[in-house]
Amino acid sequence: MYLSSFSNSETKSATHYLSQIVYQDWSIRLTKKLSEMPIDLVCKPHPDFRYPGTRHPLSLYAKISSAPFEEVIDDADVFIYDCINSTAFWEIVCTNKKVICIDVGFASATDEAKKILNRRCTMLETTNDSSNRLQIDNEELDEAIFGPFQHDGPGEFRDILIGQ
Repeated sequence: MYLSSFSNSETKSATHYLSQIVYQDWSIRLTKKLSEMPIDLVCKPHPDFRYPGTRHPLSLYAKISSAPFEEVIDDADVFIYDCINSTAFWEIVCTNKKVICIDVGFASATDEAKKILNRRCTMLETTNDSSNRLQIDNEELDEAIFGPFQHDGPGEFRDILIGQ
């Protein structure tokens, strides 16, 4: 399941450094790339996304779930995020699910936060191509999705977020 913070808002997201148009381009291209893999891809856009009179742009490449996150959390084995400042992200790192985090320029991750994220999630970096569009290494993405998940469980995040 890819959880996109894709928005058609004219307000820039505070969750990353990207402009909305650059993030939308990235999100559509990532969804297309994921749709070409042998997976049952579901995209879970941010619930505030509204695109009146038309289908969600990600629906060109994947099934879109509009159900509340809590209702679909058990439907996926792997969760792919490119935004760590979301309620859904903090919910999933408190489970035993495989979490892949693609760093598109997180706006508020300190060095200490990145260390904690690296212990719990598979962290992937992006680069920019000659047109300054975000790119991800296809082999790294493939390995992150299909390879073994050898990270710490949710204990550290549970301690931080809910005191268990």
